[in-house]
Amino acid sequence: MYLCSDPRSWSGSRRRVPFVFWQRGATLWAGMVACLLLASSSGAVGMAYTLIAPVPFTIGSTSGTLNPVLPTTMAGTIDLSLGSTDFSANDGFIFSISVTAGSVDELGATVFSTNFMTNPLGVGTYTGAGNPAASVVFDNTAFTNTSTWNFTGNQVDAGETSVNLFVTIGPAGDLEIGDMVSFRVSAGLDTTVFGLVIPEPATAALMGCGLAALTFAGRRRRA
Repeated sequence: MYLCSDPRSWSGSRRRVPFVFWQRGATLWAGMVACLLLASSSGAVGMAYTLIAPVPFTIGSTSGTLNPVLPTTMAGTIDLSLGSTDFSANDGFIFSISVTAGSVDELGATVFSTNFMTNPLGVGTYTGAGNPAASVVFDNTAFTNTSTWNFTGNQVDAGETSVNLFVTIGPAGDLEIGDMVSFRVSAGLDTTVFGLVIPEPATAALMGCGLAALTFAGRRRRA
């Protein structure tokens, strides 16, 4: 049973909200706005996503993994692109591919949001250490919606990892945590593997700030 030393505090009369409540509310909102500004300045403009975990693949004697890129930023230097690279108005998905045996000459990605294919608006690669794609293609026609990285003439061989690869998907808000990506990996023959997406670290940090602020506010109220 809950006991209260002052019966007036649990009477049916209506009481004014203490001024300290408004102070705590203002502090909470200020903290959440600060988190938003911090995440925006770190390059997480809009919503940027990567893989939740490495996705292994095998095609005959060729094998490797599709990798989450952690940590990352969508504000890196773009080396090669086709279509839109506007990460403020569109969601972005970023990853890389590593080969442990054999070689890969082409890679395609189709991103699904809930039960429909998203609309790719751009595809490309970032600069950095790794094997660059020779060409990029995206097809946003109905029932296709696939982004492709072609490594023909510059294959990703055993022991190599590609540069970071990205897709822009529009409009912003199309992607959600747990959405699925279908990868088509080509090494003479094709295979299809699937992975799930999560927000990249800077975006996740923003979400974490909000959750931490709410938890803190709840504990202060209980205290």
